[in-house]
Amino acid sequence: MLMRLDELLGVDRAARWRIILVSGLGITIWGMASEVGKVPIHEAQVNATIFGVVIFIAQVLRYCLHSQTSTANFGRAALISRRLVTTAAASVILIFLVAIPAPMLEAAVLERRLRTLTQHRALSPLQARGVADSLRIAAGGRIVLSSTTLTRVREAIKTSEPNAATANAAKALAEYNRQISPPAPINPPRTDAQRAFLEGDDHFYRAMANFPIQTDVQEANMAVSAYSRSIALADGEQSLRIDALLMRATMYNNLNKPAEALADAEAAERLGSLNLSSIISIESAALVTRGTTEDLKRVIRLVTLGLQVNPPPWLLSADPRMDAMYRAELLMRRAAAYYGLGEFSKAIEDSRQALNIAPRSVLTPYIYRTIVLSYLQFGSVEDASKAALEWEKETGDPAASEVHRIVEENQTSPQRALMLLTRR
Repeated sequence: MLMRLDELLGVDRAARWRIILVSGLGITIWGMASEVGKVPIHEAQVNATIFGVVIFIAQVLRYCLHSQTSTANFGRAALISRRLVTTAAASVILIFLVAIPAPMLEAAVLERRLRTLTQHRALSPLQARGVADSLRIAAGGRIVLSSTTLTRVREAIKTSEPNAATANAAKALAEYNRQISPPAPINPPRTDAQRAFLEGDDHFYRAMANFPIQTDVQEANMAVSAYSRSIALADGEQSLRIDALLMRATMYNNLNKPAEALADAEAAERLGSLNLSSIISIESAALVTRGTTEDLKRVIRLVTLGLQVNPPPWLLSADPRMDAMYRAELLMRRAAAYYGLGEFSKAIEDSRQALNIAPRSVLTPYIYRTIVLSYLQFGSVEDASKAALEWEKETGDPAASEVHRIVEENQTSPQRALMLLTRR
């Protein structure tokens, strides 16, 4: 048997390579099956290696017990101990490599899986679930994935049909971003870029003190200027630059500058921003304002996804109660998109849902206005009048009284009522 082992380790090169290749094939097949079965990567690595070792030992034993006449001579027998030592050393190294954690291998496997799942522009529900599972594995293991792969995942989620599976993938991306790249504290500021950012925040909140009734234009422009300085100064502070771009984009929306807002959101995305909720909020607001047919269709898709994920972190940090306002505003935007596309029933439905989420809020006049106009588009003056009266009773708003008066005075001409109201 020892002579046959020496022959295998020495002159029988073909048998040696056959055993190695069969063992390697066994490891590969086991690894692929484990990946399909979503077995944790390190566990799959260990199991596949054990399987390969078992195949290797079985083949060696079969070779050594085979009754073929050995071609090895006595001189080669002297090399047995040296070769056995070499084999033992290789085995020890292999076991050591298997036993240690393999973050690089895990990252490579997850990267490949995510690239495969997102190779098409839109995700199927099955692919979206696979993306969510992969991202949660990466977050749990604190595995850093490449910016290119994460950007690809973000875009696939944004362009996919908004459903429960896509929303789950979006939440998993947000969880991954929170685990791997938590926001760095900048107060007190340590750099000029951080000081400019905090200055922008001060002007931002002053500008928005009476939103949506009124935006303080002077404070808003000062916020834009401060965020612009932060962006220019943020060399080596990419996360800060992304945040400044997103905040400036939000301010541009409130200054009725949709092109600038979209440009900043796209710049943040190019830098690798994974803050989907902020991107959805900014882009949906800008696209509603721009208002082309394609823009409005995109708004509906974005808002439907946005309603299923958490609001932007900066919004909740300002006031946790803003969650309801954020969702009501998204619904108001989707209602406006439906209205622009002539889907008035859906516009009324979204507006009613927004009222249920945030009753008697600063958004109430805008929501009721959409309801009244939608009923008038149907030619239903009676329903429009009821909605205006409900608005007036709920809020006591003089604007509601004026809208109610116009509708009542044009009972026989809903188109004239529409014309008068849309001029206001």
